[in-house]
Amino acid sequence: MPEVDDQRRGRTPQRRGPVLRRARDRRPPTEPAPASLPTLDALLAPEGRAALEAIVRRRGGRAAAAVRDLAAGWRRADGGAPGDADLRALLESHDLARSFARRERADALHALRAAGGVKARAAEVLEVDLAGFDEILARTGAAAEAEAIREERRAALKRRATLAERARLVLDEAARLRDLGLLAEFEADLRSRLPDHLEALRSSGTGPLETALARSLTVPGARARALAERLGLDLSGPSPRRRKGRGDASRPGRRT
Repeated sequence: MPEVDDQRRGRTPQRRGPVLRRARDRRPPTEPAPASLPTLDALLAPEGRAALEAIVRRRGGRAAAAVRDLAAGWRRADGGAPGDADLRALLESHDLARSFARRERADALHALRAAGGVKARAAEVLEVDLAGFDEILARTGAAAEAEAIREERRAALKRRATLAERARLVLDEAARLRDLGLLAEFEADLRSRLPDHLEALRSSGTGPLETALARSLTVPGARARALAERLGLDLSGPSPRRRKGRGDASRPGRRT
């Protein structure tokens, strides 16, 4: 028999049958190496203009998004990902810089209008920080128009002058007011007007002062307390006097 012959010759007998392999011993199939991307020099050729125009049509004046498209299809000569400077150099080489700047200007102003004049929100849409957004406005000559948009929004907010309106704005829209330069003004206005309002509520005897303030401003009690803390107003004070009504035992009797 083969196994006996193998033993006689000093060799380990070979067992026939299926070979079992554990899952942890299995090796995943080798992934093919990714194809190397062409360099940006390819876009300097005449046919590169069409590729750039396609990116601009797709991304408009949003440079950050256009740079991402470049990075998805091309690499710098040193192997690094393209940046904003590379995009603008390519646009300049194909005489597309002016048209792109017009798109940047239009997109920046549109984003600012949609954001209610708030630069921080508009900058998020364009995927830049505040300094980058201001740089776009300055470079494209849109700073004056942008400020007009912001001033129009400031005027609209200033018309919301009741205590309840301003209280809700300070509580819920502090970031927007700060961006527009109105937060300190609105807080100062509330800080000067609310003490008299609180005194009137205290004198009216309509219940705990915090509850009365919340009701008068149409905000939850916790929000009224947060506003008072923010403005340094004291809601503890003396308990409001309760109005005497008909049949009140403390009411002096009528003389007979």
